[in-house]
Amino acid sequence: MLLTDYRRQPWQVDRETLTFADLYQHWLQEKGPGLSKPTLAKAKTSYGWCSDLYGVRYMDLRSGAMQRVVDDCPRGYAYEIDVISKMYSQVITVRDLDVPDSDRQPFTPEERKKLWDRRADPRVQVVLIYIFTGWRLMELLNMRPEDIDLEAWTMKGGEKTKSGKNRVVPIWTGIRPFVTRILQEDPGEYFIHRPDGRRWIGPRFHEDFWNPLMEELGMVHTPHEARHTFETMLDNSGVDQKCKDLLMGHKSKDVGTRVYTHKTLNQLREAVERLTK
Repeated sequence: MLLTDYRRQPWQVDRETLTFADLYQHWLQEKGPGLSKPTLAKAKTSYGWCSDLYGVRYMDLRSGAMQRVVDDCPRGYAYEIDVISKMYSQVITVRDLDVPDSDRQPFTPEERKKLWDRRADPRVQVVLIYIFTGWRLMELLNMRPEDIDLEAWTMKGGEKTKSGKNRVVPIWTGIRPFVTRILQEDPGEYFIHRPDGRRWIGPRFHEDFWNPLMEELGMVHTPHEARHTFETMLDNSGVDQKCKDLLMGHKSKDVGTRVYTHKTLNQLREAVERLTK
């Protein structure tokens, strides 16, 4: 039976002796080159938290052992290459005490109204662009004018993950005048740039632009909370999960949604146009 199984699908690893550490090194060699630097760094950090499992034969691992080192450890690869036939990581739970609630708060409708009331301020326009496009901080700061199409009204960019890279986000009607003003009246090498025309870096953007403006407005928010606001508004507008994933640059968790559901640019544009001030 084993010989028949092997002939049908030759094993690429020695399943009988493969340890947790062996599997990680195999995964790193096979999957590492295709991962972004932040994702790879997180995986390596997570692996460091699993030191108690390094010498354990992977086929002997069960949910109890995994439960003790559950915090974001890479899992699923052993199932992919047929080392195991059951994913015990699927039955692991995370206790509420182990994972604190997120302290990120979206901009409230009242705060968004306050921003719209001050939309003549170019600084506020940048905040509204963040809120109504959902780009990560550096995704927007790294965007160049040529990444913005004023005829199709789209922005192209993204980083961090395969799903997030080179994604296209339609520009919502309400912020089109802000995007046009920046491109035509305040052009630079980068779409969002410093007053002296130089490129923003994350810490300086926080210190010199975002934080002073939030203090002036009487608000306490980070640029990433603008992204949370975008996702929350999409959800409140009834946008389906696939469109949200594409707009946010997330990988759909549901395999059927990820593989078989296709969305056109017009459908994404319709989803964005559901947003309101």
